[in-house]
Parts: sequence; C-alpha cells; structure tokens
Amino acid sequence: MEKYLIIGGKKLFGEVKISPAKNACLPLIASTIMFSGEFLLQNAPKISDVIIMAKIVENLGGSFIFTDKGLLLKTFNINSYSPSKEICCKARASFFIAGALLSRFKRAIVPLPGGCNIGIRPVDVHIDAFNQLGVDCIMDKDYVKFDANKMKSGMVSLKYPSVGATVNAICACVGLMGESLISNCAKEPEIVDLCNFLNLCGAKISGIGTSLIKIEGIALNKSLKIVHRPIDDRIEAGTFIFATAVTGGEIAFKYDNVCNICSAIKTIEKMGVQTRYEKNTLYVKSKGELDATQQVADVFPAFPTDLQSPLCSVCAYANGESVIEDRVFKDRFAFVKQLNDFGVNARVLGSQAVIKGSKINNPCTEKALDLRAGAGLVIYALGAQGESQIFGVDIIRRGYENLEQKLRLLGADIQYILS
Repeated sequence: MEKYLIIGGKKLFGEVKISPAKNACLPLIASTIMFSGEFLLQNAPKISDVIIMAKIVENLGGSFIFTDKGLLLKTFNINSYSPSKEICCKARASFFIAGALLSRFKRAIVPLPGGCNIGIRPVDVHIDAFNQLGVDCIMDKDYVKFDANKMKSGMVSLKYPSVGATVNAICACVGLMGESLISNCAKEPEIVDLCNFLNLCGAKISGIGTSLIKIEGIALNKSLKIVHRPIDDRIEAGTFIFATAVTGGEIAFKYDNVCNICSAIKTIEKMGVQTRYEKNTLYVKSKGELDATQQVADVFPAFPTDLQSPLCSVCAYANGESVIEDRVFKDRFAFVKQLNDFGVNARVLGSQAVIKGSKINNPCTEKALDLRAGAGLVIYALGAQGESQIFGVDIIRRGYENLEQKLRLLGADIQYILS
C-alpha cells in the first residue's frame, strides 16, 4: 500500500520547478490523433493521466515514448477509431479523443470516460455540439457511437463553456472545409494552448482566448513534425502557493504567464500572504498568519475548481469563518467532510463549504478521495503539528510529478512509503 508520511509544522523555503500542465497535455495528446506525424511535447510530465492518454494513442495504432526531451508521439499508423474501454475508463479526459477521431475517420466509437469521482460530469454538452455539426450520436451501453458522414462546418453554440466539449468541437472543426464558429466556448489557458498548438500544425484558428472561436477548415493530409512546450501547470503552482501559505516560509518559481494564476494570487494575498512577480518569477512569502476568505470557484478566469479543495485546507488554518462556493462541480465537497472527520470545524451547505479555521489542527490519517482532494490532504498535513498519513498516493500522482521530492527540497518532512 502506498502512502505519504508527513511530519507537519516545517516552513517551506527555496525555489521549486513547476511542470508543464497535465490539463494542457491531455487535449494536446488527443488532438494529435487527427494528424499523421511526429509530435514532441517538451518536458511533458510522466504522470499516470498523461501516460494513459498516450496509451490510448498507442491503442489506436500510434506509438509513444518518453525521452529526455519530453513525450514523443507518432501517429502515422493510427488505423482504429475504437479505443479500448479498459484504457479509456481510467481517465475522464479520454473522451477528448472523439473530435479528433471524427476528423480523421468520420466515425468513432468512444467508451464513456472514467476518472475522479467528483460529481456529475455528463457528456451531453459534447454530444449536443457534435449534433450541431451534423454528427449522428448514439448511446450504446457504455459507449457512444459517432457517425460523421454528414458532418459539415457551421455554427456551434455550447450549452455550457465545458473545457472538454470545447476541445472536441475545435478538433472536429479543424478538418471541415469552410468556416466554423464555436460560441460560449471555454477560455481556460489550456484551450489557448491547444489552439496555439493546432495553428502550429497548420490549423487556422482565431478568437483564441475569447468565448467565440473561428476556424477555417484545412486539409489534414500533410505529414507533420512538431515540437511544442505545453504551458506551465497553474494548478500545481497554486498548490505550492497554498502549501507555503499554511506552513509559512518563502518560495519562488518561474512562471511565464502569471495572468493564468491571478485568481489564486489575489485570493491568497487577501488572506495575508505576500507575493511579487519579477522577471518571470513569482515570489511567495507567508508568516503563517491567515485571514478567512470568501471565494467562488467557476470557469476561467474565475478561481479554478481544481484548487477548491487545496483552498479549503488553507481556510482550515485561517482566522475566522471562510465560505467557499463551487459552481462547476457542486458535489465536490467530500473533502470538506474529511476535514470535519479529523477535527476541523467544517460543514457543507448546498454548493458551499463553511470552514471555521484554527491556527493549530490535528494531524490526520486519511485516503485521497480524488486527485485535488489528495492535494488538499497534503497541504493540510504540512501545516498540522504531528504525524499524518495520506493514503491513495496513486490518485495524487495522476496530476503531480515528483510532488514529494519537490516538497522535500523546500524543507518539508514528507516520505513516500510502499508497504
């Protein structure tokens, strides 16, 4: 059994390296399926979610290998439009491949996805987008069957600015001759990164970073050789910011586009943590004295839902009562109940978490319920006086590369134990 053994109360000092974003790599890997070529994603993290998505490419007839430069994907020999259910059920982002498969084969049979248990994340927004392009979609037990023989360019209006549905709509439209418009699309930095990558591959996408994306269709018959570095991971950056807030200390890390983490920075500054940004480096300084806050997690540029659980851990150490609302995954509060289990004064009221903080909290022995709740547990344990044991390390490692090593370099007392 895997676990983290954490002795809390150690301040964090030093410089940490932020990995390229998992949430950027997954759409990038999925999008390569529509092309024939060789693609190097520089420094892509070798974590389970990225590996699973690469294995889906391999299962379809492609190949992948991690080199000292990053993840190298080859898609010349992709010959299947029906990936293995066994692989796809391991990652929610597996459904991102549907649009790319339709661009390449005009048909697809895609298993319903798996991944973290953080509330309902239906695929109806994806299917509605495909329907607007003329795609026939049939639900069949654990699969969705797509027929795109009548697919054509046009207008797609998303019912909700879903990241996954935006990825699928973009990938479906890239190879459609004519002009396509996607409205109410997601504006997350990971979508911007995908569009920039696709333009590097020859796509003609404009309106990048806005809610209305325009795509001029291109032929997909060229053989490509592309090198691209995915954007820095804003969720990992936020995790280290929050860990420093709880423990006290001072850390720094390189970050190219600080606007991508502005919501986390503004939140933590209001809670009493000092930050400054100079020469592409963010400096974070905390005395461990935190004020309560009110925050709403929503689609970008609002505070990200993936940092909601880590923020709840910060609030457990803040002076006063904090209120955190999640408008993306309203059921993503199982972690708050865990906080309550080991003595934190926390409760869930509908789509809100109410947390009354304390400077001193009990250590914990808990299992990560999902990826970001696992990160929240680690942050909480780093601040607690005494020994904590965090189980479910395999879940945490889905999204964080070398987390324990990075924390140890900053002075944390954290060990990975396999028993």
